[in-house]
Amino acid sequence: MYWLDNDSGVASPPAIPPVQSLTRLYFTEGGGGEQPSIPGGEWFNMLTDEMLNVLTLAGVTPDKADHAQLSKAMQALAFSAYPVGAPIPWPTAVPPDGFLAMTGQSFSATTYPLLALAYPALVLPDMRAEWIRGWDNGRGVDPGRALRSAQGDAARALTGSFTFVDQAAAYGGTDVFSGVFSGANNVLSKTISTSSLVNASGGVTARYSRVDLNTASVTPTAPEYRPRNIAFNYIVRAA
Repeated sequence: MYWLDNDSGVASPPAIPPVQSLTRLYFTEGGGGEQPSIPGGEWFNMLTDEMLNVLTLAGVTPDKADHAQLSKAMQALAFSAYPVGAPIPWPTAVPPDGFLAMTGQSFSATTYPLLALAYPALVLPDMRAEWIRGWDNGRGVDPGRALRSAQGDAARALTGSFTFVDQAAAYGGTDVFSGVFSGANNVLSKTISTSSLVNASGGVTARYSRVDLNTASVTPTAPEYRPRNIAFNYIVRAA
């Protein structure tokens, strides 16, 4: 993108004439009794100024040989609208120019003064494999948290009970399960031992039983608690 730079140009912009039509009009090549459109030099000057102002706002120096400057400037302005320091989910492994991946690394306040205002310790949070949670800010749902503080995984307490008796006569007895130990969901499995309890007179009174708990029979399991998710690369504006 560049301005007119040959000998046909003038050093001072000509005056812009007043508006002649409040209704939008369109260019025509003429014909059929119509004259071709003549936009006038001021129209080209206005168009050039508009495009050069976009480059200036984006901090792009006009280059006559670069015909992609307007698109670069628009991209830069779009990115600059996002606050410096705010994590951005990005769909590729490599951040675009002007951005950093958030991997817990240190950075320079001289190089990135605006980023230093958001992270005074000059260290970015390591956002790899992490979720973002809204700060409690006095609500009481997640109390005691400071901004940018990390929190480990946790789960609500699981409670329940079970009672069973294996009598010597039938080795069956009655089983009662409740809560997370509900036998109806196959969470529990019961194994009756071949070893028997013997009373003082030598009579067999009952046998040992073992109850195993396995929540994998009713829910997906993993080394952590997590919702369904899609992995993105968290990046931040480097400014």
